[in-house]
Amino acid sequence: MSVVVHIATEVIAPEVARRKANGWLLDQVGNLLIGQNPELVAGDAMVWRVTVVLTSPARGHVGTLGTVDVDAATGDVLADEAVILALQKQARYVSKLAQG
Repeated sequence: MSVVVHIATEVIAPEVARRKANGWLLDQVGNLLIGQNPELVAGDAMVWRVTVVLTSPARGHVGTLGTVDVDAATGDVLADEAVILALQKQARYVSKLAQG
């Protein structure tokens, strides 16, 4: 069986999605987090799924914390308080692991 689906829609560029995620991370979660590698995901809505990474001035990349979704049409970050708390908790955990 073969299924072919064509979707025609306007989406923001991946770099724009990454910058939107970075602004949201800085404002809502923490200042040492960055978004990387946006991946376009089709579901109920088209979203850019952006990987969230913990960094440090001394070590650079410390660890990956998870992802955050950015609406591919509007650029809105699709996250609630639960996502914020989960990213903050994971950041504390990864930071402790990195310290040894």
